Amino acid sequence: MATVVSRPVTEPAQEKVFALPELRDHIAWHLSRDSLASCSRVSARWHRFFNPLLWKKVLFRVPQDFSRQGYLVHTLDLYMGSITTAQRDHIRHHCLHLRALHLHFHHLTPMVLQQLFEPTDGNGFVGKDIETLEIYAAEFSIIPSILPWLTSVRQKGYFERLQRLTLGNGQTIGTDQQVDVEDILEYLRVFPGTRMLCFGRIPVKESRRDSLQGQREGQVNRRWSDQGEDGIEKRDKVEGITEDDHNHDYRQLRNPGTALQLQTYPVQELDIYPRAPSVLSRLLQRMPKLQKLCIRKIEDQEIIPIIRQGCPELKSFRYMGKGRSSGGTVDSNHSRDFDWHSLLSSYPWMETLVLENTIITDRTLNTITGFCSQRLGRLTLSMDGKIPTTALLQVLQTCEVLDWLQCTMPSISGELFYPSNNWVCCGSLRILRLFRVDLKGPEENASFRKRIRQLRRLEMLCIRGSGFMVEALLDQDDIDSAATVARRTPIESDALLFLSPPSSPSCSKAIVPLHPSNGFRYTLLEDITMPKFEHVITLPLLKTLLSIMPRIEYINFHDGYDEEAREWLRDHRPNLDMGIVVWSKR
Repeated sequence: MATVVSRPVTEPAQEKVFALPELRDHIAWHLSRDSLASCSRVSARWHRFFNPLLWKKVLFRVPQDFSRQGYLVHTLDLYMGSITTAQRDHIRHHCLHLRALHLHFHHLTPMVLQQLFEPTDGNGFVGKDIETLEIYAAEFSIIPSILPWLTSVRQKGYFERLQRLTLGNGQTIGTDQQVDVEDILEYLRVFPGTRMLCFGRIPVKESRRDSLQGQREGQVNRRWSDQGEDGIEKRDKVEGITEDDHNHDYRQLRNPGTALQLQTYPVQELDIYPRAPSVLSRLLQRMPKLQKLCIRKIEDQEIIPIIRQGCPELKSFRYMGKGRSSGGTVDSNHSRDFDWHSLLSSYPWMETLVLENTIITDRTLNTITGFCSQRLGRLTLSMDGKIPTTALLQVLQTCEVLDWLQCTMPSISGELFYPSNNWVCCGSLRILRLFRVDLKGPEENASFRKRIRQLRRLEMLCIRGSGFMVEALLDQDDIDSAATVARRTPIESDALLFLSPPSSPSCSKAIVPLHPSNGFRYTLLEDITMPKFEHVITLPLLKTLLSIMPRIEYINFHDGYDEEAREWLRDHRPNLDMGIVVWSKR
């Protein structure tokens, strides 16, 4: 009698691997939509794994039919001017499990707004799973209507999980197209779980009630002031105003911590252009957990104590002034010299700091290095005035975990890169963007190259300035290697060439020379922008540059190529330097 052996049915090893969330997220992040589509057609098993990834994010290129796959879409980015009304309705009726919705409009009317976010079952644009909503509108008149409408939709039971809201506009808005602070407070009341509010360039004005009250009080004050101090005392007596009331209003504006019995919300990120300090005060006193704050354009010293007292957990701060003059520098006649010292000295745990279009002094930089150096990972400064290069050097010598540095100064000398000036952030710096760098001679170019080669994690290098030579990136061995390749015949050269991945499936494979013998590579560099070198980049030099940048995806040498190098780029790597399209039309 035969013995029957029962074996458990095991899941194929490949399927187990595909089921790992770490691998799934990694693949979804790195593969293009076309690649995911190809993978989903390999087999039924691969289709089960890759098809949800293919539809998880729909960005830019929008499929025509969502009827079968719409339920898989989690992130949707739509340019509403490029789709029809029928397709728009088709999408919102089939994408019922959206978590992030980004909508871009040129002409957005109140009627379209109400149709898109109609509070009805079956409308995916107001679904219960949406956590992030971004609305970018070029139509000014609709801006004040958006918050009240979203608030009314929530009051009818929709947008249950909405936590992050962005309202954007890329242009300057008139004084009659602003968001009212009262509308924001009402929005927070009906969305108590809000984590992020971003209004970008859209101004936020004082409430209509406060404005009317201010006008009324001004008229009353003028009437009673005609009677002198006795008249003002009579006014207070008639209206029941006491000295304590005056003191409470004063404290409420300048010290949010004294506000009593206010509803607070777990907002962690706020991007705002407040028209007055009172707007900022009313919001910050309701956001004690705020960690990221961006303030635009307002230039009033009162915001400093408001921030200090209203944001005890602030880790990221960005300030953007009113703009630059026609000469590209901060207009000191319209920019305030803020007391950044008093603000930054309160946050030794600051991780991200951006100060743009504002006056920065030596004292500010000393505060950054003295109080914020231990945890500061990202720093962006636009500095004008007589700030020496040594001030920036002090930042590089004290901020050990600096990951991102962007700096604009009147002039950055080659002293910054001298071997004797040690940088403590060489092991952490990934992004380096320096503007107005002035190098003098081969020695400073060599110092620049040696310093940049010490940045082991460098992924982006963007330099603007003057006095740069090819020696800023290549050493003499690299240059000699390029010259040797240039002297060989095409047949001899072919033996020393290898194939590099093409920029796109449609272009031919790019031929790049073997890597120079000294073994150095800019291993992680993906993006590089450099000033135009004093001498043109020949084809052998260009190939040598590309060979020591194995991950490079974008270059910009400001058309500093000879004709042969330019033609090679145009034929073999047309997407590597996007300026090649412009040059070909000259």
